[in-house]
Parts: sequence; structure tokens; C-alpha cells
Amino acid sequence: MLLSSTRFSQGSVELHMHVALEPEYALFYNRRRGLLYDNRYQPCSQAPSRGRVTFHTLLEGSLSTSNGLEVTGPALVCMSHDVFEGASGSRPETFRAHGEPHVSLTLHIDRDWVVGDHEAAPHLVTLSAEVERAAREYTALAEGHGDTSAFERASSTLIAAFVRDGLLQQRPRVPRTAAQYGERIWNGLSVYVTQLDASPTLGMLSDLINISPRTADRLMKQLTETYGLPAEGFRDMIRRWRLKLATLLLSGRDLTVRVVAQRVGYRNAEALANALAAEGLLAPSRYRQLWDEPYRNEKR
Repeated sequence: MLLSSTRFSQGSVELHMHVALEPEYALFYNRRRGLLYDNRYQPCSQAPSRGRVTFHTLLEGSLSTSNGLEVTGPALVCMSHDVFEGASGSRPETFRAHGEPHVSLTLHIDRDWVVGDHEAAPHLVTLSAEVERAAREYTALAEGHGDTSAFERASSTLIAAFVRDGLLQQRPRVPRTAAQYGERIWNGLSVYVTQLDASPTLGMLSDLINISPRTADRLMKQLTETYGLPAEGFRDMIRRWRLKLATLLLSGRDLTVRVVAQRVGYRNAEALANALAAEGLLAPSRYRQLWDEPYRNEKR
């Protein structure tokens, strides 16, 4: 299992992210205050997610979707990952988070594991006490920075709970040797993620883990292929990470555009604005207004 975790706080803004990857699935833990997550204004994936389904376990807070779904935690929302993330340049399903704090654990898993058809827009499925308990045990580990073996046990417990609920079917695991190719490059990337530093170059990364840029590039491709990451190489992954983090931090009322720009690796506010515009996203100042506007009246 490949792990990374980071925390950020400034004033009333608080962000804690934890990512755990296996070849068959990925777990994303999020806890945030003072930040609005609205994936209408996130950069989209350029390629399909290799056929994955998303189970979004909302533990605290609430969310709204463009198909009229209003959810208050604890609850379990399911959809195809392509709908959640946006694929082939399309905009993702509207998915806006509310509530303080907002706490969620999201499972992206290969479709071959999933029982039933979840290709439609986001929809509620029954959240059993067992799945909720397993999700809360995992998030408690993420808050306390447990070791890798503890996370592996907790994730296995969570998957087993989904299987017993009839949402997943047990499938043979991918040989762990396939997962080892990208471990070195992931460990290097995790250094930057932990520091919320979104400005590494391939040369910086290769120096950090003491390999050649050519080898780093090859390992990066193996990492994205093995784990089904929605990126087309190193530059695309870093670009997406920088813009996703920027659009989230820009919604924090305590953070200036200049602070956000520097935090995610841009020289100044103008450079960040240009990067957002090139992606067809909003101007930095526009994100501040999202807090105060009615959700359903916002242009998509």
C-alpha cells in the first residue's frame, strides 16, 4: 500500500488529506473546515479512469449534487468514477460539500469488484453500521498517522464490510510485485504532498530519490498505469495537483490569492489566474463568491 498524508491550517482554514493506493482500489480521506469543495470548478481528467466506481462515505457534513440529491452524513453515495471525476474532457457531476467540519472517506475501486450497475448520476445506497464503523476506524488511523500495516488491515476490513453488504464481490488480488514499480517515485512525490508543495520538477524529484530523470519518468508511467491514476505523465499529474489544490484553497476566506498562488507553486497571483483560465476555470476572485451564492442558481 502506498500512503501519503498532509495537513494545512491557517486561521479558520483546516485541511487534512490522506491517500492510500492499492492496484485494485484507492482510498481518499478528507477533513476540512473553512473550505468549500465544488468539483464543477476542478480540472477534469483527460482519460477514462480504467473502469472504476466511486463509493463516497460521508461521515460528517452534507453535500448537494446537480441531479437534486441532498445528502447529510452519515451516508453512502455511489457513482461511476468517470462521472465523479470527469473523463475525456467532460465536466464532472456537480458535487458540492457543505458543513463544518466536512469529513469523508472515498473508495475508488475497479468495476470488476462491484455488484450491480452504478453508471448513473450520484445515488444513495444503504450505509450499514458495519461499513460506517470500518470507515470511522480507518479515518481515526488517518488522523493519528498509523503505520502501513495498520492501514492495510483497516482497508481490508473496510473492503470486507462492503463485500458482506453485497456491494462488492471478492476478487483475486493483483500480485504485489506489480505494485512495487512505482513505490520509489511515490515516496518521492509524498515528500512534496506532505509539504503541500506543488512545484517539483522531474529533475528535482529524480535528485530527491537519487535516480536519473529518464528512470524517474519510466517509473512515473508505471505508477500511473499500475494504480490507474488519471494522469498522462509527470507534468500532467503535477499540473492537476496544483490546480485542484488551488481551487480548494481559494475558497478559504482567510487566504489571499497571493498566498494560495505561492502555496501551490506559482510565482504570483497573475500566473495562477492565467493557469486557471487556460483550463477554462474561474478567476481566483470568483471562488470567494461561491460561499455566498445559492447552489442551484450557479451557472454550470
